[in-house]
Amino acid sequence: MKNKDKILEIIKIRNITQIIHFTKKQNISSIIKNGLLSINELKKRNINYLYNDPERKDNWDNTISLSVTNKNLMLFNRFKERQKLTDNDFVEIKINPSVIAEEECIFCDTNAANHTFEPYRQNENELNNLKIWPAFEALFKKVIERHKYTGGKIIRSSHQPNETTCPQAEICLIGSITPDKFINYDELKKFTNGQ
Repeated sequence: MKNKDKILEIIKIRNITQIIHFTKKQNISSIIKNGLLSINELKKRNINYLYNDPERKDNWDNTISLSVTNKNLMLFNRFKERQKLTDNDFVEIKINPSVIAEEECIFCDTNAANHTFEPYRQNENELNNLKIWPAFEALFKKVIERHKYTGGKIIRSSHQPNETTCPQAEICLIGSITPDKFINYDELKKFTNGQ
C-alpha cells in the first residue's frame, strides 16, 4: 500500500476529522488570500506576518506546524503568556486532514522542538523515517518517550482514538495549504474585515 493511502486509512480508522493550526487574528486576511505558508515561503514572497513563536526551535522553517484534532494547548498557553496576549488574539484554522496525505510531512510524536529529533535534523536519511506512515501511526502509540536521555514518558490512557498520545505531538507540513482545505473558511473570512 502506498504511503498516501496508508495515511488516509489511519485518518479514517481513527476518525480524524480535522488538523489544527492556530495563528494571530491579524494574519488571517493574508492567509485567506495566500493560503497557509511556511516562514521560508512568507519571507521569499515578502509577506508581512506576526510570529506565533519567534524562536521556532525546531529549525524547520520550511514547514507549517499542525496538530491532530486539538490544538497544542501547552504551546498555545506559553505563546499567550510570553506575549501577554489572550485567547481572543488567536484564531484556529481547521484543516481537512487529507492534506497530510497529499503533502510531504514530518510526523513528530511530541513537540518538534524536542531534542529527541536532533538526529533527524542533522541527517536527511534519518529524517525520511519521520515522513512515512509508521511515523504518523506512532503519534498514537501507547507510550511516548519525551526525553530520550533524561527519561519522561507519556502513557496513552483515556485518549479518544483521534487524539495523539502526547498533546504536543506535531505534524510539520512541507509546502503550503490552500484556503479551499480550510474546514472553517466562512468563519475565518469574518476576521478579514472585507479585505
